[in-house]
Amino acid sequence: MKKTVLIAFFATLVFLISRSNIYAYSVSEGREALFNHGDPTYSGLLYANQQFKGVLSSDPNNYQANLFYAVTRIAAFALETGSGGSLETLRDVFEAFGMTRNTNDFIDIGPPYDTALELPGNSPSGEAIRQFLAGPYLTLLNETLANLAKIPNSFKTILTADETGDQATEVDYGDVLMYKAMLNANRCLILIMSSYNLNMDIDAIANKTSNDQFYINTDLLKPYPEFLKLLSGGGATLIDAETALLDTINSYLAASTFIRSETDYQLDDLIAIDPEDLGDEALLRQNLNELKASLNENRTANLTDNVEHLSLNLNPFFGYGSGPYDLRDFLPLFNQCNDPINGSMGHGLGDDPTLGGILPGFSQGDWDFEIVPCVMAMPWIPLLLLDD
Repeated sequence: MKKTVLIAFFATLVFLISRSNIYAYSVSEGREALFNHGDPTYSGLLYANQQFKGVLSSDPNNYQANLFYAVTRIAAFALETGSGGSLETLRDVFEAFGMTRNTNDFIDIGPPYDTALELPGNSPSGEAIRQFLAGPYLTLLNETLANLAKIPNSFKTILTADETGDQATEVDYGDVLMYKAMLNANRCLILIMSSYNLNMDIDAIANKTSNDQFYINTDLLKPYPEFLKLLSGGGATLIDAETALLDTINSYLAASTFIRSETDYQLDDLIAIDPEDLGDEALLRQNLNELKASLNENRTANLTDNVEHLSLNLNPFFGYGSGPYDLRDFLPLFNQCNDPINGSMGHGLGDDPTLGGILPGFSQGDWDFEIVPCVMAMPWIPLLLLDD
């Protein structure tokens, strides 16, 4: 009996050690492919992404795999194609707009896509892009944040000199928090965009613009009367956007606190605050805390750059009080040269320069549109030259 127990114990121990080696090897192999001795490639990035994903399929709480998967999955989303049924990845979107994958593999050489001289006539509509942003792209951001949520505040890893091709670099929880802030800021923007009608013929408008034939009144605002109006359900999405904005602020403030409280050598950290920038960074934190309080307390924020002050109340924008509004109502009138007309800002709200109270105290003069004489291009009329 005792012998059987010992055999079972050692078998279990060997199994656990082998599993640990698989994880370490996969993360290590993924890192080697990702950094490629300081000369990263697009193909290496994709291979590394699959390595980290494979580790997480068996060890979902592996801290390094969660970090590197969170980093590489955004880039992989821009390099991989979907199933072909709809717009599922950024590469699908790029190719739908006529971009083609070139032969570049080394990231330092240049981008992996060549752009089309002119958008194809079957390019995605504004609504198709809105659905992509609100669907696959937002899902990607949420899942990436879920990866980062599994990393503890004690996390630390070193990017070796061989990996960076330069000096060794420390990555710690402050960098994780800063990445969270960037992702949440992206989420906030996407949620705002997906709350409104964005439908238009993108390729027609883009091609007219490139040929200097685009007129905002006749080519956009009149043909698309619902453009920039709040969608059904958009109010709820704006509430989610406000939450994402608060998450952005909280993540940045936590990152700043973590980074500024570090006592070790900072010049080898991935993200550090230069001592010369501490004053500006403190002012940024002051404004972010004020903006956060204004959202939580449903009041106007008093923001400053230590020279001028700006009163900003985002609560109506997110649907509190008199909001939410159709973004279209914020627009001014435009003349035939696409220039905004003075005195008409917030035209859909009765020429309200405060945009429904978002900018308390603002006047039409504060928008200060530059007055430029509008001269329309006239068709060339050949002159008939007559001999005497």
